[in-house]
Amino acid sequence: MNAFPDLAGGANSRDSAHLDAIATADEAFRTKLEKIGLGARLGKTNMAITDDAVVRLARACTTLKTLRLDSALFITGTCIPPILTACPNITSLSITGHNGRTGSLNLDNLKPMADDPVISVSVPKLKPLDLRRAINAAQKNYYDLLRAITRPEGRRNKLEVLFQHPTAHWEKCYKNGREKQQKITQAMKAQEMLEEAMWAVKGNRGFDIDDDDDGYGTDYSAISAIIHGAM
Repeated sequence: MNAFPDLAGGANSRDSAHLDAIATADEAFRTKLEKIGLGARLGKTNMAITDDAVVRLARACTTLKTLRLDSALFITGTCIPPILTACPNITSLSITGHNGRTGSLNLDNLKPMADDPVISVSVPKLKPLDLRRAINAAQKNYYDLLRAITRPEGRRNKLEVLFQHPTAHWEKCYKNGREKQQKITQAMKAQEMLEEAMWAVKGNRGFDIDDDDDGYGTDYSAISAIIHGAM
């Protein structure tokens, strides 16, 4: 059973009443829940839920396999160890910020995943741990910790941690204690070739190249026509 209600709210949801409504629902309902999703990472609406409310939810819905908490700007991560111990079959966990703001996830609250003898071997089926935009720029050394939590033997070749830099916005994925190398697809190769060709055409055809633009500028249509005409 899935529970993906539209609960994206503002200050009115600070009491986490929506989560508590699920956590206190009839046991026959709660024990069948496998997926719960809240918020939208690509939006700019805050999900004002707390760690305590998430813990209550996890302990009440122990059959969860997917828990998605997007735009959860108030989550500090103290809920993560209880989630992992209360929901042994969880395979996907997301705690993210959103496009407008980063969250409040404290790196110290992730450390048990790397060094706690119980937490580090829990939920062996967990694969994606999505922390994009959850960690703010004030914290340092997140690379080392994000690699460390994928290093325990029980998580090797399984757990992948998704991370988005809080200010530069690029994304990385960590697996097996190191950064996972991105697979280059044919579409990515084609796009790279097109960009290289456009730069070459600009140079050969005498187009004005501005170091401050994106390589296309106002000449994009003309250059594209030249390239496709030669194909």
